[in-house]
Amino acid sequence: KNGDCNVPIKAKNALGKWVNTQRNLYHGHVKNQELCPYREAILEKLGFSWDPMEDIWHKHFEELSKFKNENGRFPKRGKDGALAVWLKTQRQTLRGKLNPQKKNRRELLDSIGVFD
Repeated sequence: KNGDCNVPIKAKNALGKWVNTQRNLYHGHVKNQELCPYREAILEKLGFSWDPMEDIWHKHFEELSKFKNENGRFPKRGKDGALAVWLKTQRQTLRGKLNPQKKNRRELLDSIGVFD
C-alpha cells in the first residue's frame, strides 16, 4: 500500500503491533523466544527496518553530509531550520563518555568535520 516496510514505532493497529513484536524478537527482548532465521531473511529482503530510530539518525546524517557538501558549511540555527537543531543536539549528546552506538555516531560526524 505505501511502497515500503516503514511502519511507525507507535502504530497501534494490528500491523503495528506485529511489527513491534518482530523487532522485539529480533533484538532478543522476548523471553524464551527468538525470531526464526527464515522470517528474518524474508523481512530483510523486503527492506524491513529493525531499528527505525537508527534509520532516522542515519537519514539526518546523510542530509547533513549533503548540506555540507553543497554549501561548504554546516547548517546554522535560525537560518537552516530543523537540520541545524538536529546538529546542535548531536554536538551536545555526543560529548564525553559514549556507548558503542554513540561512539559510532560520533565517528561518522567526525568524518565530515563536525567536531573540528
